[in-house]
Amino acid sequence: MGDQAADALSRAGAALAAAQTKIEQLERELLHRIAAGVPSAVDDTAKGAAESQPEVTRRLGSDGIRAMRAELAEKANQLAAEISTAQITWPLQQTVRYGEAATRHLDAALFSYLHGRRMDALVDVLQRHGFAIRGDGQHGAQDLVNPHDLYHERWLSDLAEAHTTLAAAQSSVEATKQRDADAAVRSIWDGSEK
Repeated sequence: MGDQAADALSRAGAALAAAQTKIEQLERELLHRIAAGVPSAVDDTAKGAAESQPEVTRRLGSDGIRAMRAELAEKANQLAAEISTAQITWPLQQTVRYGEAATRHLDAALFSYLHGRRMDALVDVLQRHGFAIRGDGQHGAQDLVNPHDLYHERWLSDLAEAHTTLAAAQSSVEATKQRDADAAVRSIWDGSEK
């Protein structure tokens, strides 16, 4: 590898490392932002269930609602602690045109992480207190508390942009390595003609 190729590879590697560091920082910030909002989001969702099912709310009364909110707060705090240290499996190659990472792919990964047992813990509290599935229940028990109740897809846009930058940096490193390999092969090939 020549000096020029080594310099190009060094610059591309530095850009790749910076892009990876930026993604790690944005992931931490996103998860902390979501975690910080979980208790109030869960309380708001419970309030929505109470408002949409007034007969259950009346039957529970203030004491029953207070007990339910305390249980939900405990579960919400546990979920928030789990989210703040989560290791989400973000999509690596689910990209759209020109290597741009789509926010919706990141949203799908986050939704998938939160869906299931993490939401079920909250849904169980609401159902134990008599609240039924919202609407016609086409989404099952998750219809009472949905992962999208905890965050907004737009919060993922900076992370999607960072993933796009990372993909470009990875491509640059690979292209630099390929150019060097091609030059080495040409040099060896040309040298064999003598």
